[in-house]
Amino acid sequence: MIQSQIPTLLQTFIDRYGDKEAIDFEYKASRNKLPASLWDTVSAFANTHGGWIVLGVVQDEDGQFIAEGVQNASALLQTFHDLVRNPQKVSFPVCRADDAEISRVVDDGTEVVVIRIPAASRTHRPVYINGNPYAGTFVRRHGGDYHCTKQEVNRMMREASEVAADSTILSRFDWSDLDLETLARYRRRHQILNPGSPWIGLEDSGFLRAIGGFGRDRDRGEEGITGAGVLMFGTEEALRDLRGRHLIDYREVADEGDDDRRWEDRIAWGGNLYLAFESIYPKLVAGQPVPFRLERGTRIDEGDAHIALREALVNLFVHTDYAETQVSLIVRSPAGYRFRNPGNSRVAEADLLRGGSDPRNPRLVQMFR
Repeated sequence: MIQSQIPTLLQTFIDRYGDKEAIDFEYKASRNKLPASLWDTVSAFANTHGGWIVLGVVQDEDGQFIAEGVQNASALLQTFHDLVRNPQKVSFPVCRADDAEISRVVDDGTEVVVIRIPAASRTHRPVYINGNPYAGTFVRRHGGDYHCTKQEVNRMMREASEVAADSTILSRFDWSDLDLETLARYRRRHQILNPGSPWIGLEDSGFLRAIGGFGRDRDRGEEGITGAGVLMFGTEEALRDLRGRHLIDYREVADEGDDDRRWEDRIAWGGNLYLAFESIYPKLVAGQPVPFRLERGTRIDEGDAHIALREALVNLFVHTDYAETQVSLIVRSPAGYRFRNPGNSRVAEADLLRGGSDPRNPRLVQMFR
């Protein structure tokens, strides 16, 4: 336990963390100046879940944290605010004026500086230091700051873009890269599900434009097939050219812990997403009970499990980061279902629980409706 009587905010940290640092909390010694490692932690917290830093606490030989305090806390605090708003030091000013304060130890007046680092939104990541994203981007793991790889930095940069990846015009691709039979199958299903749609009478080019598979880049004055168009309807060759490695791996296993070696049924799919859905969905729902249900006099041959599994499969397709080359994995076992796709969640965990959404591929979302 930190030695000395501590004010309320600092005591909250002690009660929660004790003599340890965590994914969202760190002590730092800072007697006369800001420690160089402070900025690694600022970047790491901003690029992860946010966190708190307490300056002026040291760890002794026994592992105990001691509130040593800082000299001239006001000047130190001003230096922090000056630097955190200097783009040559920190790429984005993550802290507001009230995110850092001086806290005084009650019994002897020792002062420490408490700093809150909010998590940066995806549009402001990566938050990096010293003007170099590849040398100055960190993330927080457990109780430490870790330097990001080039791949991780590039992923953050992609996620920061306001232009969805599946909306991009692919200038190297044209109609010959689409499987027109897949498009015809999709159109037949669209007509069945939407008999009054004004798109039914359109030519293929007009229909593809209507659903987001063909678009126009107004800044460049360019028209063409979009990323969504190739992903949804592309040939296997086009998908390999687009992604390098394109694989959707469905497995049925007898033991949840052994899906890499002992599968009983498998689909290793390298084709477009629409045919992937048609191939994998029946496997997902095979054996699920179908309760008797009528809607407008027509029997509905699916239950709640069918709806949930369809949504889970579609979510895997529309939230995948297709700039990554990792496999999209679906595992069915006696224990349940597991879905894994390349890419980090774009929505914070707390927002997910509240129903928040930030689709990575909004045109694919439209196509799968």
